[in-house]
Amino acid sequence: MSSLSKALSLETGESLTAEEASRLFIQRTISDKRKFICIDEKCSALITCANMDKPLGQRKVDPYFRTVEEHSSECQIYKTEYQNSVDLGSESETTEQEKDKHEPDTLFISRPNNHFVEKRATPNHEGIEIVTRKNSNQIGKEVNLSGSNFYHIGHVISRYHTYKSESLLYKRYLSSEEKLRTYGELFKHLKFQSFTDYSEVPTNKSIYWGTILKIFKLKNGDIKIDLIDKAKFKTAPVYISIFIKKNDYETYRFKRPIKQSIDNLINKFGSCYKIYVYCAPHLEIKDKVFINFRPSSLDLLEITEI
Repeated sequence: MSSLSKALSLETGESLTAEEASRLFIQRTISDKRKFICIDEKCSALITCANMDKPLGQRKVDPYFRTVEEHSSECQIYKTEYQNSVDLGSESETTEQEKDKHEPDTLFISRPNNHFVEKRATPNHEGIEIVTRKNSNQIGKEVNLSGSNFYHIGHVISRYHTYKSESLLYKRYLSSEEKLRTYGELFKHLKFQSFTDYSEVPTNKSIYWGTILKIFKLKNGDIKIDLIDKAKFKTAPVYISIFIKKNDYETYRFKRPIKQSIDNLINKFGSCYKIYVYCAPHLEIKDKVFINFRPSSLDLLEITEI
């Protein structure tokens, strides 16, 4: 028995794995398990993400994609030999094929040239494959997910929450810019950052996160995001902001929820939202003490509802 490893979300325009779709559902970025279609550019077969809407504690199997209608005769992603009556509406269990559980994930800071605006995939697109349906790990067993290539931190955050729920943050690794760290080392809550000297401020990038206070546009068109969280420098509170250049914001061409999230929150107080940024902090001391982040791309930002 088989299932597609990815499907195109009609709500975000992204090709997602079932694991990623489940995490976006929990974060309320997507809301309907039926709003998926085949990723082949010549096929629009409807796909359901089974079990996505079931509470974590009630899942007997992990979420998986199930086709609910025939694929196009030209569809090269979903191969003919895997089509059968059981797959069309089956409640059978499925997961992605397991690889070495110690294989790290990889976050790329810039996208390859073949990452275009188009929503649909071609059969040989990296990361698209048919996977063999097999029994899923029961809830409570150690999660073994394939090492994956990520091009924005939304997927990294999904993995982080999965590993956190399974107490695996210091057993699973992510590689980025030739640095290998555990997920537990990579993520840093801003309100717990404390420094007594300039030399203690990290120069390496990590994924910092906190709660949004307000998002607004500056006179030059840049975006400024102020956070509720405050770090500490010696005994002084440290005010935290994230800056996005106007050009980086306006020319971002990938279909991700991050841009819409920013648009929706401009000039609003957003204490119900978390923000994650992959960047190195920059300490500035004026009349107050500030830590500013200036990510090079919206791919290095993610906003989620609390």
